[in-house]
Amino acid sequence: MKQTIQKPHGGFMAFLCLIQPVVILFFVAWEARAADPGTPANSQSNPQLVTHSSSAKVANSVTRTVDRTITGKVIDENDQPLPGVSIVVKGSTVGTATKSDGTYALTVKEGSATLVFSFMGYIAYEVVTGNKSVIDVKLLPNAEQLKEVVVVGYGTQQKKDLTGAVGSISSKDIELSTINTPDKALQGKIAGVQVHTNSHAPGGGIAVQVRGTASLSAGGSPLYVIDGMPISNGTQTSASSDIGSFGGAPNPLNSIDPSDIESVQVLKDASATAIYGSRAANGVVLITTKRGKANQHNIDYDVSVGVQEARRKLPFLNAQQWAQQANERATLLGRTPTYTAAQVTAFGQGTDWQNEVFQSAPRQTHKLAFSGGGQNLRYLIGGNYTNQEGILPGSSFKRYGTTINLDADVSKRLRVGESLLFSVTDQYTVPTDTKGYEGISNVINAIYLAPPTIPARDSLGLPNNLRNFPLGSGLENPLTMTEQYKQLSNTLRLIGTAYANYNIMDGLDLDIRVGADIRDWRYHEYYPIGSEAAAGASGKARQISIRNLNISNANTLTYARTFNSLHKLKVLGGFTYQREKNESMDASSFGFPSDVFQYYNLGLGSSPQTPGSNQNEWTLISYLGRVNYTFNDKYLFTASIRADGSSKFGVNNKYGYFPSVAFAWQLGDEPFIRNLGVFDQLKLRTSVGRTGNESIGVYRSLSLLGTAFGTRSSYVFGGSKVPIAYPNNIPNPDLSWEKTQEYNLGIDVAVFKNRLSFSVDAYYKKTTDLLLDVPISSQTGFSSVLKNTGAMLNKGIEIGVNSTNLAGKLGWTTNFNISFNRNEVLSLGGAPYLYTGWVGGANVTPHDKNTARLEPGRSVGEFYGSVYEGIWKSAEEIKQVGTMPAAKPGDIRYKDVNGDGTYNTESDDVFLGNPNPKFNFGLTNDLSFGPLSLHVFMYGEYGNSVLNLAKQQWLLEGTGISAMRLDRWSPTNPNGIYPGAGASVPQRVSSIMVEDGSFLRVQTIALTYRVPSFTKFIKNARIGIGVDNLAVLTKYTGYDPELNSYGSSNTTKGMDRYGYPSARTFRLDLKLGF
Repeated sequence: MKQTIQKPHGGFMAFLCLIQPVVILFFVAWEARAADPGTPANSQSNPQLVTHSSSAKVANSVTRTVDRTITGKVIDENDQPLPGVSIVVKGSTVGTATKSDGTYALTVKEGSATLVFSFMGYIAYEVVTGNKSVIDVKLLPNAEQLKEVVVVGYGTQQKKDLTGAVGSISSKDIELSTINTPDKALQGKIAGVQVHTNSHAPGGGIAVQVRGTASLSAGGSPLYVIDGMPISNGTQTSASSDIGSFGGAPNPLNSIDPSDIESVQVLKDASATAIYGSRAANGVVLITTKRGKANQHNIDYDVSVGVQEARRKLPFLNAQQWAQQANERATLLGRTPTYTAAQVTAFGQGTDWQNEVFQSAPRQTHKLAFSGGGQNLRYLIGGNYTNQEGILPGSSFKRYGTTINLDADVSKRLRVGESLLFSVTDQYTVPTDTKGYEGISNVINAIYLAPPTIPARDSLGLPNNLRNFPLGSGLENPLTMTEQYKQLSNTLRLIGTAYANYNIMDGLDLDIRVGADIRDWRYHEYYPIGSEAAAGASGKARQISIRNLNISNANTLTYARTFNSLHKLKVLGGFTYQREKNESMDASSFGFPSDVFQYYNLGLGSSPQTPGSNQNEWTLISYLGRVNYTFNDKYLFTASIRADGSSKFGVNNKYGYFPSVAFAWQLGDEPFIRNLGVFDQLKLRTSVGRTGNESIGVYRSLSLLGTAFGTRSSYVFGGSKVPIAYPNNIPNPDLSWEKTQEYNLGIDVAVFKNRLSFSVDAYYKKTTDLLLDVPISSQTGFSSVLKNTGAMLNKGIEIGVNSTNLAGKLGWTTNFNISFNRNEVLSLGGAPYLYTGWVGGANVTPHDKNTARLEPGRSVGEFYGSVYEGIWKSAEEIKQVGTMPAAKPGDIRYKDVNGDGTYNTESDDVFLGNPNPKFNFGLTNDLSFGPLSLHVFMYGEYGNSVLNLAKQQWLLEGTGISAMRLDRWSPTNPNGIYPGAGASVPQRVSSIMVEDGSFLRVQTIALTYRVPSFTKFIKNARIGIGVDNLAVLTKYTGYDPELNSYGSSNTTKGMDRYGYPSARTFRLDLKLGF
């Protein structure tokens, strides 16, 4: 039988990506051409006729004969002159622009003509000249365009004035899909931002990368800022490394309900991020929560209910096929077959362990919010509830949250407010991913190993003990894990920010903000008496407690003024302070008389383990400044600098300085471009700057003391072992942050009356002074010391496209983004290579239990191992080739790469694949027809590899359960392509485990109906149906190509080690506004 594998879908993916832009371009051009010229240009009901100053067709020199001159003045809503307003004779290229004082003069042909006045951010206005010779016009702001205000570090800017690379999403993007955390909303929505699911478990971890991997050992996640408050990215305790084994480390954002968010901005280049200094090398994510609006009083209730199912199940052997393989294995190993022929026939299909374990799981979310207020006081008070069961029984995620946001205008000059997010989360997990990776105490691994010949449950309906059945020795029933293993994480979190903004004088504002992020995280686990996870003990219990307190204060002065309507100046200066304190405790015990008390009474255990505790704290003091200068709304300059003083680093490098400069040119406003009549916007951007990464252990620059006591102590005094303290490391007073120098070049373009716009950014991002453990002489008593050494490079191109394909009763908009990033290790501080990605067990060679190798000239995380050449077919072949003389027929054949006549892992292992995609992309289409709207969102990656470590169990081992093992080697099937039933299979990374991880995921399809108003009490109502994670087009043979069982590691990624399968969700949504 040939190998069963999913058919490749690369051609279909390419077709989808290529054909849609062609279709979009046709519709956009046709719609722009067919726009009704008779509709007033200032009509807000027809946005296709709302134009910008850059869209006017202007000719400064008129060559035709003219009869008269029209003059006038254009002013804004405040009766101030508007320079640069475009004035065009409709249907011609004749036009001009207002001067600095708002005046203009335009010569036109004799007779009546229609003049079109347009300016960026204002409603275009049309007027018939008639016999008038003087026409004065007052332009009003375009409310929709004025909403395009982007939150940047310590302030806001109009989108048109940006000089840096900033991506954003709104609450609309968040509301259209079912997500538990705000970072998931970024997935596939912003060019240059790669969001990867570490675990598909409810509340599972998310990895966010902005413009590639910029560090090896320091943190790789962006800085998150909520309403001006930088929050903790994770736990900084001694238990952190262990926490990662519980289905992924705690997600720093899973305590925040996505429905509370108004917008998310991602700062990508150094011009945008340098204002955050030593924490900005991995980008900055600014989250703004919803707030009340003046002169409104709203009550909004949203509910979504759905059901989940496993998106994919793998093809397994049935009981009869597996029993035949078991007998074959026994025969090849010289043993008596386990089953008789009659038993094999009687087994039939047997137990389908995937069907037994996977379940249909409900999920629901509810949100109730009261918002509004008057001119002086505005409020938003809301509550939310999320309850998601997992497709693996025993896993779930619950969140209860409250939001209170208040803003008050105390006087004409003083405005105060606060933001408060409070939540309680309960997350039940079951052992998946790296939990239990060395044994079988892992649900997915147990599914692979459980014999289909054994019934799942006994006569009482309880999970069968597999060890009581043939070939069940040492195995655990996966149902025992899901029903009796207990793993519970509780998180109580409060994120609060209070601010006061005082207008000292016209143009000068003082802003003071104080914030706190308080988190109490507790983990409990219990493995019952007799379980494999209890390691032969009578029950095992453990409790971990982690408390984080993060306080911050930001004080800024902002001065903004416009001179002569041409010069705009905005200066920001400030001082910030942040301090974080972390405490943890870890206790466990074995040997319980009963399973009744579980983890609630560790003292009942007969073998309490030595508890551990930890406390650390750090402080960051910063000074910052930024200048924005704009000349004639065409030439934009930005410069910023931040000085950070961190307690984490050596006494010789406490302070670091992070400058940036940027320039943008509104090229489309230049007459020689405007006269072309092609561009509605054409802006060039360039920037350069430096950022840093200080995400390391709190005391790594200092000399620390280790302690030992009791049985761990080796020092005897008075006949007894006594507690001791000893030096634990070598201090490094020169330790400093990693430094990233980044260059960015971008262009923003809009054409076809702004119906088609796109942005392209190219960047070059070099990180130096990487924090690495450098080997030192053993005479020092230590093997290594942490130093700043090594370098890494990321460079790439980002493209984002937005289009309005159809406007009117039938509407269709498209958003597309694609990112290309190339990562390269430049230096490892003199080391030729380093191994990473340890997968457990003792190393026979320096790397045979590692999955990846770091090497200058290669990308981070590239898989490293042996080349799989198939199966040894016969003893004659083994003898003739001679590279693996100890092998036997049916064993794996590895390639002798160096050709020395002998295979060994030291000299024959090579690079096998790259987990970093060549590009990742996202595509969103929104269609509307009257009250109906359809939302379709898909995203994907291309060119990356996935290391399917689970293949060791379900494919390569002689007891493997995969249906692909029907094509195994045997004496009667010498041409089989997989190891024989009696094969000796080493625990080794090889090329057969490395698969194409490219995929296209149809993430969301949602159909919504806007219910017509039928009562004055209901302002709006919408009902909808949707499906999430509908389909994944991929060649990957595991459950899902998008996961990383090793969490957010910078160097160990793209690895499937018994990962939690993804779920498909069908849902019903209802939104009511009162």
